[in-house]
Amino acid sequence: MDSAQPVTGPADITATHLRAFMSHLLSLHKPATANNRYRGLQQWFRWMASEDEVEYSPFAKLSPPTVPEEPVPVVPIEDIRAVLATCKARTLAHTALQARHPAGRLQPRCRRRGRASGRARS
Repeated sequence: MDSAQPVTGPADITATHLRAFMSHLLSLHKPATANNRYRGLQQWFRWMASEDEVEYSPFAKLSPPTVPEEPVPVVPIEDIRAVLATCKARTLAHTALQARHPAGRLQPRCRRRGRASGRARS
């Protein structure tokens, strides 16, 4: 930033200050973050200008940082088939019961005798 132009308030901020700030943001964060900060400040300065708090918006001749597209990873078809095969012909209750009894023991055990009981636990 230019040390000859001290900033004491919003009216002192110039396009040069904003370019330096955006450059600083881009060195620390992703381009999407810098773009969001740019958009927020742009609207704030637009409002400041409409309220006559500043003469003009320093964003008038600036362009926002570009945000490159980041492709979303595609789930391989083999993984989708594996998930569907796991879910095939199973109900939510069956899956929950199996999660509680992973060894395939679907009946509750009697705590004292260590064997399956004929009645359901409450």
